[in-house]
Amino acid sequence: MSDHKVQATTDCRKNRSFTYLPLFSPEQYQELEDIDTQLTNILTKANKECHPISNAPWSPALNQAYLHHRYWSIVLTAKHNKCDMKEVLQPLRDCITPVPDDELE
Repeated sequence: MSDHKVQATTDCRKNRSFTYLPLFSPEQYQELEDIDTQLTNILTKANKECHPISNAPWSPALNQAYLHHRYWSIVLTAKHNKCDMKEVLQPLRDCITPVPDDELE
């Protein structure tokens, strides 16, 4: 295992104690900010290193299939988490033909 993975695992285990604290000290807030910064940097670097498989445009049928899949995945997640995702779903609905039903029954 590489050094940064070992360090990330160690940091994660060390910081689990944060989840049980009702209030944080200024030092703990700073440590949480440092963790957030580390995570942001890791995700940004990973995003830059990821390349699309192909730059070829999708066919209209494939694009519609993807939009339908994405729409219903979000609907399912919203129902599972009991949260309102209308502002996320509406732009997808605007792109999908035919427009999906509002609710899963």
